[in-house]
Amino acid sequence: MSSNRTIANGEKKVMFFDIDNCLYHKNSGIEKHMKIRIYAYGKQIGIPEDKVVNLIESYNKDYGLAIRGYVLHHEVDPVEYGNPFRFNVATINRNK
Repeated sequence: MSSNRTIANGEKKVMFFDIDNCLYHKNSGIEKHMKIRIYAYGKQIGIPEDKVVNLIESYNKDYGLAIRGYVLHHEVDPVEYGNPFRFNVATINRNK
C-alpha cells in the first residue's frame, strides 16, 4: 500500500496492519514504533508516564492488545482510538 500524500512535516502517512509480527520480522523496527505511539496515547489519556509501560505490557498480556485495556479501564472509544488514521476498510479495492 503506497500513498503520495504527505503530512505537514513532509513525512508520508503510513498505516500498519501487522500488530502481531506476522507480516514483518521483529527486527524491522515496526513493533518499536507502534509501541512508542501506544505509550504516547496512554499518556495522552492520563496514564502517568512512570506507569504507562508496565500497564500496557499488562494489557497486552491480559487482553492480547493494549487497546482492549484502554477500552475496559480508561473509557476509550475504540472507534475514536483509530480515528486519526481515517482509514475505512470498505475503501480497499478487492479486485484482483
